[in-house]
Amino acid sequence: MKHLDEFTISLSGIKKTTSEYSFTLRKDFFEHFEELEIQDSDINVAMTLIKSSNAFEMKFSLTGDVTLICDRCLDPMIQPIDYDAELIIKYGDEFKEIDDKVITVSYDDDNINIASYIYEFAQLAIPIQRVHPEGECNEEMLEQMHKYERREDEQKTDSRWDALADLKDKLS
Repeated sequence: MKHLDEFTISLSGIKKTTSEYSFTLRKDFFEHFEELEIQDSDINVAMTLIKSSNAFEMKFSLTGDVTLICDRCLDPMIQPIDYDAELIIKYGDEFKEIDDKVITVSYDDDNINIASYIYEFAQLAIPIQRVHPEGECNEEMLEQMHKYERREDEQKTDSRWDALADLKDKLS
């Protein structure tokens, strides 16, 4: 992640109890990560860092738009996001993720790169089902989908059982 140096926060150099940071996430940010669900983006990240005597509390707010692929018609779609998250950093013997919100860093670590955390927050902001609003999907794709859709009234029977059904009808 050396190309993401702008997301490195110096923990030892923080003098104020509250510091503000802002970042803008574009397509090139997401290209540094393996999964490319996000095709393009315009996300503003506002982070407030609150320093206390034994921890750093980071509050993130992600707002903006991401371009995704629609699950229904496979066309690009713009999805607005608005997501808030929190991360607490404490000093410990080694780097360790305690849970979703709390991590420990070594006493020797002066810096922390938060790019991967911001990436995770952006992924969590995306809804599970990614579809265009009603009426905005690609009509040609929907027609193709409906053309091959199996209808319940078209249940096919196995031809091997047809002979048995005929025999049953004759015996009745």
